[in-house]
Amino acid sequence: MQPVPKLVLVLAFATCAGCASAPVSSEPDELLRPRVAAWERTKTGDFNVRDLVKDTEVHDPDVIRHQIQELSLVYPGHVPTLMANAIVCYDSKMPEDAQQYLDRVFKIRPAHPEAAILRARIATEEGNTGFARKLLEEQVHLTPDHAGLREALAGVYFVLDRFDDARVTLDAAGRLGAPDWRVSFNRGLIAEATGNIAQAREFYADALRQNEECAGARSRLRGLDELTPSERNPPRRALVEELQRARPLESRSPDPGR
Repeated sequence: MQPVPKLVLVLAFATCAGCASAPVSSEPDELLRPRVAAWERTKTGDFNVRDLVKDTEVHDPDVIRHQIQELSLVYPGHVPTLMANAIVCYDSKMPEDAQQYLDRVFKIRPAHPEAAILRARIATEEGNTGFARKLLEEQVHLTPDHAGLREALAGVYFVLDRFDDARVTLDAAGRLGAPDWRVSFNRGLIAEATGNIAQAREFYADALRQNEECAGARSRLRGLDELTPSERNPPRRALVEELQRARPLESRSPDPGR
């Protein structure tokens, strides 16, 4: 199962209810779409990009990034463009710039699950788990039916050693539509972190039954077979990285109406 490119999902925000003029609202979307496609291609190694300028190949990701940034100057209130820039900056290892774009998103649309998930991920990577927890809890209150928010919050609880809260929140994510294989895998991470190796094996095996391409589950199962008893409490950072890989940002399509 291949994850949906995260930038493609920001285009789901393009349909904006209540826009006064349809032609005006569609113009930034039409300009953004080829730039998003071009950026995604640079990440896959396909540099034969002819979407931006006819009969001209663009090889440099920085050029494409700047072209996406230009749209934020022309359409400063266009949420999909701001989100695209935030994701591009994050992909480019520019978290501070990504945060600035996300702050602009929140000023326009305070309840924005995808922006909150990315902002919380950045905060967690910087060690600011308290901010990440508070932000996600607030966003869950604003959008309680968003499975991705619950998954992200479960991850933060995991980092904070609040394993019971992580389990409860992950269960809620499952009921709200999070993929069963990913929920099982994350449950396996929690079980492994708490020393319940037998249960972790069951969860990883279940994840593989539901998604045979879940490389993380296969890797952790093989790793558990090789661990000595003294090694069976894996480093927390390793498990956090697995949790982040198992719950990719691009795996959930946001609701344009929110």
